[in-house]
Amino acid sequence: MPGQLSDLVEDARLDTIFQLDLTTHTYHDSDPLAGQRTILRKEHWRRKKRLGVGGFGTVWLEECDDANKSGKLRAVKEIKRPKNLVEYDRELETLLKFSHRRYSRCFVRMSGWYHDDESIFIAMDYFPHGDLETYIRDSEGPLPEQEARDIVFQTLEGLAFMHRNRFAHRDLKPANILIQSQPPQDWWVKLTDFGLSKYIQDSQASFSHRGGTTSYMAPERHGFYASGHESSRRLPLAGDMWSLGEISHVMMTKRHIFESIYDVFQFTENGQKLPDLALRESKATLEAISFIRAVMMPAPEDRLTAEVARRHPWMSNITLSTHKSRRV
Repeated sequence: MPGQLSDLVEDARLDTIFQLDLTTHTYHDSDPLAGQRTILRKEHWRRKKRLGVGGFGTVWLEECDDANKSGKLRAVKEIKRPKNLVEYDRELETLLKFSHRRYSRCFVRMSGWYHDDESIFIAMDYFPHGDLETYIRDSEGPLPEQEARDIVFQTLEGLAFMHRNRFAHRDLKPANILIQSQPPQDWWVKLTDFGLSKYIQDSQASFSHRGGTTSYMAPERHGFYASGHESSRRLPLAGDMWSLGEISHVMMTKRHIFESIYDVFQFTENGQKLPDLALRESKATLEAISFIRAVMMPAPEDRLTAEVARRHPWMSNITLSTHKSRRV
């Protein structure tokens, strides 16, 4: 009903008491083996440190204080509470949907949410390896192409799930790709931060330019349109594909494709060729360059979709057994 939280979101709300840096949740459980129909179980979480701050909130590290769960960690994202909680219903519903077991290999799991008078708190799995942005920044050089391709393959799988369900991420960037495992183990990454995600109705093809991270935003998000495509419908899902192309380039070169917003404008409005000098200097294969060009076409309708991109020759050579088992 309008003005109410959805059942899915309401059921995920955690009963919570705040005490300084301690948060206590109460759960209503049962134990069939012990013949106990109703059990009140409490969990106590103590705030340890701040993990990061962004335009859409602060992320905290918390540790469970309970003896049987000592050392268990979680990440909690704190967001300024809107006047009406219903304003955040869609975002919470998105997080909950992609926290289902079916999607667990691709997305960070949300375990529940709670609030006080000033903030909404979202409890999520903690990733000690951090995010892809930090990994790239701290690396001595660009990622080997094979490793970049593995990460793109897994990110594409997550986007395919989202787009098939008519969700656009809208803020895809290395900082929103968290690392489950990294070399010397196989790469395993998961998508997070759907604070900007949007459900796309069949009749709704446009969205606000606001939000997102400038370096990874598609031209149409800046209001730039390819010549001859000024009146074409905006395709929100295609914006994610542009972001993926930029991420691919950054991983393999440690550089952005365009040095300024004006360069993006020139590329889009004048139909210039996508710059590939940095990729060629990094000895990127022709398949990699072809992939990036195909997902970063000036007109959104000309870009590969997530499903088609997964069949691109650059993706077709993925042979790791871990990836074979993750195919949609």
